[in-house]
Amino acid sequence: MWVTSGTAYAWWMTWDGRQADYWGGASPGSGKCACGETGACSGRCYCDINDNIWRVDSGYLTHKNDLPVTQLRFGDTGSGHEQGYHTLGKLICYP
Repeated sequence: MWVTSGTAYAWWMTWDGRQADYWGGASPGSGKCACGETGACSGRCYCDINDNIWRVDSGYLTHKNDLPVTQLRFGDTGSGHEQGYHTLGKLICYP
């Protein structure tokens, strides 16, 4: 989802059209996934490892000021051999 230069190839859009650079389980503005925030992976996300093993980055987006997600955006990494897929679950409201 990221390249060495720090260019994002994946992001999501907030309810008011802002580009969000964090993923489920991470803090707003961190530019990370949950594993990058906790230090469980060596980079920002498991999906950045690029060792031809399917990996999963998952978590909940809980920063209410950014929700709901209006778009998921994924671009081309330019490598020609990488694959990926994404899912966005239902909006769950907690009191």
